[in-house]
Amino acid sequence: MKILKLLLIAFSTVILSGSFTNVKAHSVQIAYCVNCNGDLRIFVEHWHNSENPATTTMTIALTINNVTTTVTSPPGTGVMNIPINSLPGCVTQIISAAACPNQANTYQDWVIYDYIGLPCGVPISFTIISGNTVFTTDGCGMYPLTVPFNIPCGAGILNDVNVCAGVLTAPIVVPLGTTWINSNPGIGLPASGTGDLPPFIPVGPSSATIYYISSCTNDSFVIFVNPSPTSSFSVNSASVCLGAANTFVNLSTANSNATWAWDFGDATNSPQQTPPSHTYASAGTYTVSLTVTDSLGCANTSTQIITVNPPPLVSFNTTSVCAGNAIQFNNTTTGGVTYNWDFGTGNSALQNPSFTFPGAGTYPVQLIVTSANGCIDSLTQNIIVDPIPVAAFTYTQFCNYGVAN
Repeated sequence: MKILKLLLIAFSTVILSGSFTNVKAHSVQIAYCVNCNGDLRIFVEHWHNSENPATTTMTIALTINNVTTTVTSPPGTGVMNIPINSLPGCVTQIISAAACPNQANTYQDWVIYDYIGLPCGVPISFTIISGNTVFTTDGCGMYPLTVPFNIPCGAGILNDVNVCAGVLTAPIVVPLGTTWINSNPGIGLPASGTGDLPPFIPVGPSSATIYYISSCTNDSFVIFVNPSPTSSFSVNSASVCLGAANTFVNLSTANSNATWAWDFGDATNSPQQTPPSHTYASAGTYTVSLTVTDSLGCANTSTQIITVNPPPLVSFNTTSVCAGNAIQFNNTTTGGVTYNWDFGTGNSALQNPSFTFPGAGTYPVQLIVTSANGCIDSLTQNIIVDPIPVAAFTYTQFCNYGVAN
């Protein structure tokens, strides 16, 4: 592992220098941040007076990728009479890791350790093991203190930002204590401010240069407002019958590297620019959405409601009849509004018709029903017409002789 070095940095704030007096002082708070150079900075608040930082040492361990290095050394420097939120040289928020009740933030005198060359974007932890003189000895049982942290890659460096017109942005994070000026308030962002740039709804396409000053730098970056893609589609019918296919036509506009995400509302989807036709498995109401995302990450979504109508439930019955008699048909269909009966030798549009078949036999009868939404279903049943019985009998003729009247 690269040997960790302690870096002594001169600040524009009040630095402990000159003659120092020996006074008993204990550490009462540990805080840390990422400094202007992207390095770990540890602050140790101690009792008042100007003890020379060189007169003490602390033992601090750093663990990176499960490898621990322990260093005992004096602090790099110190500052006096500085509130915690005004401690110098930080590009990230200053975090208090441990503090003694009723003493922290009272003395506001600090020694500073800078650790340079630490990798960014990986889990790191530092452990305050001990302060080795009364100057930095533990004031209230804080040690050993282990603090996990992560150095953001590019901390303190503000790159150009791409945002999407009409889409609320996230805050744009800037170094602690930054003031900034916006060259073009027409994009929807205030003309100036202090601290992070607030969320705003960009107006564009356009751009603006943001000039900023922090304790670490005086620089600028550009906000580019990119046009968002449009999302639009048509469908062959917003109201279909169960079993019928829906056909969708993509009417969106986006750059050539756009991606497409169709959601048909029934747990099925498609990434194709023009999806295949889609048939729903059950009747109901479905919300179809199309999300278009361009190569810059700008996205837009459109939706339409599709209603899938159930077919009518067709049923009918009748009673047995004899040839030559009319048969009464009892229509027990639900969901129908029009009816078409086909008796094979005749037709009817009545809901409950009667019909006389030409003779005995088995006749297939079909009922076709249409619902109010135009959905059609049918049912065919065999109707048996019984023959008329033929009456017949025989007799024997005989004479009754010898009967006197």
